[in-house]
Amino acid sequence: MAASTSLGVGAASPPRPGIPAGRTSGSHSITLSDAQPEQVYGAITFYLGAKEEVEKDIADRERVEDEFTKTHPAPPHLKEKLECARSNC
Repeated sequence: MAASTSLGVGAASPPRPGIPAGRTSGSHSITLSDAQPEQVYGAITFYLGAKEEVEKDIADRERVEDEFTKTHPAPPHLKEKLECARSNC
C-alpha cells in the first residue's frame, strides 16, 4: 500500500476501532504514514466486518460526487492547472 492511502471515517459514522475520535467531515482521514499498526488493524477489521455496508457507502459517495461534477464542471483554467500539477510541469 502507498503511504498516501487514507483510512477515512465519515463525520456521521459511529466510532470505529483504532480511528481517532473527534474527526469531522473535511478532516476525516489519516495517511498510512501517520497510522499506528492498531489503527490499520482496526480499519481492516471494521471493513471486513461491515464490507457490504462500506461498499454501499463508497458507491453512494461516488454517485453523489459524479452528480456534483456533472452539474458543477470545473473551469477550464482550473483543469489545466490541476493537470500541470499532476504532471509536475
